[in-house]
Formats: sequence, C-alpha cells, structure tokens
Amino acid sequence: MPLSLRGVWLNVVGSNGALNSLTSQDAIKVTPSLGNIDINGDGTYIVTSGDVATSTLAIQVGNGIAKIYETDNGTATPASGSLRFIGAQGVTTLGAGDIVTIAGITAKTSSSSAISNVGTASFDSESFTVDGNGFIRLKGQGIASDSFQVDAISGTGTNPIEPDATGLIILTGGQVAAATTSNAVQIASTAVNRCDVRIQKTSSSAVTNANINGIAHFDSSSFNVDANGYVKLIGPKDGIDYIGVESAIAPGVTPVEPDGTGKITITGAQVAAGTIGATALKTVSTAANAFQIQAQRADSVAATDITKNGICHFNSAHFNVDSNSYVSLKGPSQAIGGILTDTFVPPGAGTTIATIGGVIGIFAEQVAPGSVGVKAIRTNAYAANQFSVQIQRAANSTVSDLSKNGICHFDSSKFTVDSQGYVTTISESLVLQHVRSKRGDVVTINGTVKFDDTIPQDSEGTVIFTSSITPKSATSVLHLKFSYVLQLGDQETMSALFASIAGTDAIAAKRNTFAPTQDCTEGYLDAYIVTGTTNPIIFKAVIAVRDKSPLPSGTVYLNADSLNHRIFGGTSSTTFIITEYES
Repeated sequence: MPLSLRGVWLNVVGSNGALNSLTSQDAIKVTPSLGNIDINGDGTYIVTSGDVATSTLAIQVGNGIAKIYETDNGTATPASGSLRFIGAQGVTTLGAGDIVTIAGITAKTSSSSAISNVGTASFDSESFTVDGNGFIRLKGQGIASDSFQVDAISGTGTNPIEPDATGLIILTGGQVAAATTSNAVQIASTAVNRCDVRIQKTSSSAVTNANINGIAHFDSSSFNVDANGYVKLIGPKDGIDYIGVESAIAPGVTPVEPDGTGKITITGAQVAAGTIGATALKTVSTAANAFQIQAQRADSVAATDITKNGICHFNSAHFNVDSNSYVSLKGPSQAIGGILTDTFVPPGAGTTIATIGGVIGIFAEQVAPGSVGVKAIRTNAYAANQFSVQIQRAANSTVSDLSKNGICHFDSSKFTVDSQGYVTTISESLVLQHVRSKRGDVVTINGTVKFDDTIPQDSEGTVIFTSSITPKSATSVLHLKFSYVLQLGDQETMSALFASIAGTDAIAAKRNTFAPTQDCTEGYLDAYIVTGTTNPIIFKAVIAVRDKSPLPSGTVYLNADSLNHRIFGGTSSTTFIITEYES
C-alpha cells in the first residue's frame, strides 16, 4: 500500500553529505517544503505518530491490517511478520505471488481406514444423494454393505465374502444335488470375492421331509405345468395316495401305499377252493407296497353253491377247450350222471353216482349158486359210490336149468382145461371110487376152537360129517372135498378135516371170513392124503366157532339164512366127497 510520510525537515549532514530529499518506492523524490517533509500513513493500514518530548516519529500499522486471525477453533497471530497457512486432513495450501490458494485433496481408495486418503470427492448419482447442506445418503435409505456372510465355503472361498479391488462381488446361480442343504437354497463362497447361490434339486421320500425340498420338472405324460408354474396331473382325477384292500397278511398292510419310486406292485394269485367265498376274487396285501388279486379255485359239490365258484382247468381226456375257452365234452354224449344197477343193498342206492372226485368204484365178485338166477351176472350197489359186478357160481342139477349157470372150476382128477378154456374129461380108470355125503338141514353150530398157533383137534367144534372109505389100494390117493353154506352173523368160524389114520390132529383147516353185507357165505376146504392101507379109514368134516373165552362164544347155522331158515328147500346143501385115485 502507498506510504505517505510528513514531518518537519531537518538538515541532516553526514559523512557523505547533507540529506536533502526522500525518495518514495515509486521513485518520487520529495524535497522539504519550508524546511519540512510530512510523513503520513493512510490512516487505516499505516498511521504515524510523533512524540515531541522524545523527538521521535513512530510509523505503525493501522487498524485496517489484521493482527489476530480467528479460526473455528482458536486464534493465530503473525510471528516475525509471518502468518503460516497449513492444510489439515483433505486440504492443502499453495502460495504464489500475492496469492495464497487453499485447495481440497482428492480422496483416495484403500482396503482399510487411512487418514492419509481423506479428501474431497464427488458421488455417483446412481447410488448416492447429496442435499443442499452437503449431506450424503445412499439411495434407498439403506446402510452400505462392505461384506456378506455366507452359508458355506469351498475352495478359496471366504466367510464373510468381500469385494475385490474394484468393489465387485460376483454372484452366480446353480443347481446342486438333493439333500445338500436343509434350507433348499444355499449361499456358498467359492473364491475371495465370489459366491454361488445354490438351489437344490428335489427328491422323493416315503414320509414328509423338508430337507429334500427343491426345484423339479415334471413328466409331461403325467403332469401339466401352466405359465404360472401351476402343476396338475393329466386327466380329471387326483393322484393315488394309497389303495385300500380287503385284507393283509404280514408284512402286508392296509391301505397299501406306493414305495419310494411311487410304485404299487399288483400281482395275481390263485388260492385254494373255498378260501374266498362268494366273491371268488379278493385283494390281499402281502407286502408294504404290494397286493395280490387272488382268485379261488373251483370246488365240486353235490348242489349249487356260489361260494364254490372259481377258476379251474379241465381233464384233456374228458373235455375239449377251444381258443375262446368254450368247454365241451369229448365225444357226442353227455357225461355220465350215474349208473343204474340191477339191485342194491343199503347204503348203496339204485343209481350209483360218482364221488366228489368223479370216481365210481366197480368191483368184481363171485356169489353163491342161484344168487343171481337166469342172468348169471348182475350189478349190485352196496355203497353210495360203488357197485360190484356179481357172477354166480354154477350149481348142479338133475335137469337142464338156466338159473344154475355160473362160473366154475374143474376137478383136476377128472377134467383137463387147456389155455383156451376147453374142457375134457380124464379117463374114469384113474378114479377108483367115490364116497359122497350130503345134507340140506339146518345145523346149529356152537362147538368152539381156539384161534391160535396150535393144530385143531378132533374134539373141538361141531362134527358135520363122519364118512368111512375102504381104500382099494394101499398106495392110492384120497381127495377130500368139503363144501358148505353158513349163516355167520358176526361170528368167526373154522372148518377142518380129520382122518383116523392121522390121529387127533386136523389134516387141513381154514378160517372162514365174509363180507358184512352178505346174508350167508359159502366155504370150501379140500385135502389130499395117501391111504397107506386097505383097511377102512374114518374121516370127519368139522366146523367150529371161535372161542372168545372168558366171553361167551356165539352160534352159527349151517344151510340157513340170516333168519336161520333153510335155504331153497334143502337143495342148497353141504357136501363131503371122498374120491380115491390110482397113485
């Protein structure tokens, strides 16, 4: 600023001469006027004052120049004529010429807090707002995030995950296997500034399980998925959760639920007749995820019965089954419903029907002479499902009689029978003599004999015949033939032959048995013995009842029916024939 001084001029002489003038900074030389030069300040910035007493002139800074500098926090005064301007955080100062520049430092980035990086900055209007007071906020009113906590890490991943030097965190999406995480979605760090948003695929389970929730897609043959992701089964019905069955056999259960793959196994099976009943078909669970459709087998019964219906197959010997399963009997006729017999004896019936198994029993049987009559052969039912074909034995007669025809066999001493059944007589010269005894009367038999392992004795039983023969040769052979008709009731009997030349032991014996349905039975006993003498020999034919001691023994009757009546007027007789043959 210009300095103006005014004062009283004094001539000052020095070694270099007298001071005659003063020169200002702007090169103006001022000389005294009337011996005086005024030294004046501008009164604001520079003021001058004189002191007469001390003869001094003071040049001072005026009040227009700051002597104290106030700040927001304290004051500063120049020192040695100098006032320093020093920048603080984010501010710098620069002096040049008469100008002091105070400037802000541009802020810097760093990975951590550092005061040296403080400075002025501008803000991305996409992310920040700055109001008229310079107040800065994130858009969205939130707090800025500098890191992310994640569910899991792998590889070089970290937890938490932080941005890289450019402020970037990489987020990627991906699918993972079912049951990877119980949250269905997982955030996993795979590198320093990278993480995956993982969503697991769903899975199947037999029971509810939140841990296997996840994304899925659907079989287009079974499901429809609309544009909104709404899933429906194809068709109007709901899916099958389970199937109820009629019964269950462990480990089977009811209802039957699908297995882990959604499958229920249904199989067919056949079961025994009568197992199911009138429905013939039944659903039965045999395992946790399976059941059978059971069909019972058919059964045979005597009358209609719906509970016996079922599946079956057919005997190929009896039936034809065509490709349409049409069943027909083989041959032109109907099946045999029953067989009508000539006669029957209860529990037999006039018509013999088959058993449940389809069997009719047919048996052959000989019967007594005259039992059948002129037919000689007949059918006789004596049980519900069986009958016998009976053929009568031949009987002797003095005249031709058709009713006496029957089967017979021949005395080998008088006849020969070849392989074709042709019968011829043997020369009578071989037969030396016959002794024949016969009786047709009713004989009560109550003599007993022990049925044990001892030889019957001639003192036991009831003697039917006592016959004597005098042999013509001591070397000849005697043939003894004893035939008889007995009404037995429920008794057991024995027939025996005795010879005087043999002592008291029987020379032949047999036990008589009979069918319970028979009215009477015919017995036959024969024996051969060498004469050994020409003296008379006495023979006995004996019949005895079984000794039941200590219980009482029974009684049987010779030549009688069940009422103990004589049969056929005595013509049905008992005979004892002794024939002597040459040796």
